[in-house]
Amino acid sequence: MNEKTKQFLEDNAERILKFRNLDSGTQELVVPLLNKAIQSMLRILDLIAEAEDGMTYEAIADEIGQNATSIAQRLNSLSKGGYPIILSDYAAWEDPSSRFHRKLKTSVKTKTGDE
Repeated sequence: MNEKTKQFLEDNAERILKFRNLDSGTQELVVPLLNKAIQSMLRILDLIAEAEDGMTYEAIADEIGQNATSIAQRLNSLSKGGYPIILSDYAAWEDPSSRFHRKLKTSVKTKTGDE
């Protein structure tokens, strides 16, 4: 992942958090307007939110067909920008104080081709 993308995610972490706090109907109206990088980031956040015990970067990468290092870099950028997420050297967990109960239906394809 390039530095421009890292900085973009860091700079927009608060906006992504605000988006995730919108009701699901509003999210579904807005998501087609978002670029693929943001849609992909939202899919990653959905996967982490669904995993009660967190999720390894490798497992996320396998699920969406991206590189585990890129996943870690994206999540670290969001964390640096203030997004409430818990990160280790190998995995990510949703911050329990900011549980999101709204799953966004994104159109980002997984490695298997499923949406």
